[in-house]
Amino acid sequence: MNFIFFFILAFKAMACDNVDLYQIKSHIYDQLPITDQKNSSICYAHAGSDLVNFYAMDEQISSTLISHPYWMAYKHKEKKIFHWAPTKLDYSAIAWAISDIKSAGFCDYEKTTARLKKLLMGKKLEESDLFEFYELYHDFLKTKKNRDGNQTEKFKNYVHKKFFKDPPYWLKAWNKENIYELVNVLPTSAWQKKRFKFYQTKLFPHCASEVGQLPSLPLWKSYLRETFGPKALEAATAETLSAAQAPVAIGYCSIILEDESYRLSVRSVMNCSPHYSTLVASRKSYQQCEYLLRNSYGKEYWMKTNYNCACKLKTASVTDYYDCNRKSFNESLEEVIGCWIPANALFTNTFDIGHFTSK
Repeated sequence: MNFIFFFILAFKAMACDNVDLYQIKSHIYDQLPITDQKNSSICYAHAGSDLVNFYAMDEQISSTLISHPYWMAYKHKEKKIFHWAPTKLDYSAIAWAISDIKSAGFCDYEKTTARLKKLLMGKKLEESDLFEFYELYHDFLKTKKNRDGNQTEKFKNYVHKKFFKDPPYWLKAWNKENIYELVNVLPTSAWQKKRFKFYQTKLFPHCASEVGQLPSLPLWKSYLRETFGPKALEAATAETLSAAQAPVAIGYCSIILEDESYRLSVRSVMNCSPHYSTLVASRKSYQQCEYLLRNSYGKEYWMKTNYNCACKLKTASVTDYYDCNRKSFNESLEEVIGCWIPANALFTNTFDIGHFTSK
């Protein structure tokens, strides 16, 4: 490790530059959606797609979105040999997903979104609901008796029993005919495959011949807490935001969004609600440095601590955001585009940061 390099960066981090990509790169962030992962745990793919799309548009490789989080998660889990959860799209490290999507290529974003929207059948549901449905259906098919007779009714009873008094909303939103349509084109051997193996047929049929490469996607640089320490991670983040004017992916304990006093220990990483988001701004407020955390928790107010968030009117540009809090938030008129987290609380609880190398 180059200690002199990080010593210099540390001073830069302490200075806490006012850098705001929502202002500098508004032409990009006005197009990048705030996603909602809901009950899924593919935060690594949401954050990864956010950075890939930013880079592609910033470098004028594409004028539209190219990376869809579920396609990234699917191609990553299809390829990788080692995983924390090898049979599910959930849980992984962003560096692995970025590496895999560089070689796997990108499926048309608009066609993927349209395909998933069609399967949602006009219901007020999220894409994550669709994937939760298929993961549960795959589990259901593992039992031989469930593969015989009326699968639709058996499956509804299976889910009701699994969730007891609080079944997922999609089970109430989709009627019997909807569920039949969702499962009737699956291959009979679907249950024999890993969960994500049959996604290609049902969810991504348009991707078979339309995968595009992005050969100019640059090197991904990662900094791990156990190697560099919290101060070096903060320094590298500050340098990337200010010098490269590019966002940073951050892996951290999302428990800090509920408990301001939480502090990460080496042994508690997997028990602290590990999560990936992106950082898009920094500022000095009341003598402390804060970073704007852009999350995949949707546009409603998700912060449970006393930290301020960044809100804007639903019809406004990201450049017109302002500080807001839970008490004043109006969900019919406003949307959350990030929340301000003090640097000390954030980087004390960070286990990984990453970004694309400078141009």
